[in-house]
Amino acid sequence: MQESATGISWYHRRDYEALLAVFVDAAALPRTYDEWLAKAKELEREVQRRGSRVIRAYVDPIEFPKWCRTTGHKTDASGRVAYGSSVCAETISSERAASTKKTKTWKIPLEFPADGEDPVFEEI
Repeated sequence: MQESATGISWYHRRDYEALLAVFVDAAALPRTYDEWLAKAKELEREVQRRGSRVIRAYVDPIEFPKWCRTTGHKTDASGRVAYGSSVCAETISSERAASTKKTKTWKIPLEFPADGEDPVFEEI
């Protein structure tokens, strides 16, 4: 069964003012971190109520503009949504890769049976 997940751009209090300076649409965001956080938590609850897991995509004021330039996005709402989706996809992919790793290690025998039978593998 495939899990539903939504990436939401998330900010640290210490970065909020610097992020507002980076975002080209900063005027559309709440003026204070506390106002933003209240709205972000409500969005998070709504997404969870719809049955989707929330992955917080922390936005760094130095790295986000670099990511936007590399991916062709603006430092606006559209870029933040794309960034959240990207972090979400990477997180889910990493989790799936980690969960499918083999948990057992097998030793290949040095000699194979001469009579055509399959070799016996020893778990280590």
